[in-house]
Amino acid sequence: MRSIFVAGFLALLLLLQSVSGSSSGQVLQEEKRAGVTAWIVPHSHDDVGWLKTIDEYYEQEVRQIYNTVIEELDKRADRKFIIVEMAFFTMWWAEATEQQKALVFKYVELKKVEFVLGGWCMNDDADPTYSASINQMSEGHRFIFDTFGVMPKYGWHIGMASLFLSFFFFLFLSSV
Repeated sequence: MRSIFVAGFLALLLLLQSVSGSSSGQVLQEEKRAGVTAWIVPHSHDDVGWLKTIDEYYEQEVRQIYNTVIEELDKRADRKFIIVEMAFFTMWWAEATEQQKALVFKYVELKKVEFVLGGWCMNDDADPTYSASINQMSEGHRFIFDTFGVMPKYGWHIGMASLFLSFFFFLFLSSV
């Protein structure tokens, strides 16, 4: 997973480098930046059961992500974090302290934490059909609404494998 993050970060650097026309890593001049806006979005995405079991991912990576984020968000007013998969978040929520839960409620209210996509997992992680996508999204959204009284406003999708397969299947069925 870390190698995927590093590859994505390097791709972003190459994109910025190609826009600047510089190979020395210089800071872009203001007039050359006008057409490019880069957003770095701290997020919780980790594949649910891709190379490890969900429990292995949670124990080895995800628990520490949430514990660290909850500690760090208070340190700067401009820090924000998006939570993607409810499969992992509900595991963390079940063992979170009352103090951690209170902080998450506060962060959601202040929009320092936001739920995006909000499914049990990303559709490419485990959903072979559109009905599975609908079911897992519904389950994740129900948890968010029942717990925090909010619903995700934005989608988030990193891997496009089954998303596109489902899309083309929909097109096939609709004779488009």
